[in-house]
Amino acid sequence: MKVFLALLGIVGIVIATVLLSQREFSDIKDSPQAESNTPEAVELRRE
Repeated sequence: MKVFLALLGIVGIVIATVLLSQREFSDIKDSPQAESNTPEAVELRRE
């Protein structure tokens, strides 16, 4: 039973970190600073 609970806790932590990292990644993608540093935006600025 303790082993099962330990595995459950580890899986829960992994899922939580994955969800948090995805949320941070989408926040970075939505921020205007990140958009201005994409290659497409740099090319548009050159023109």
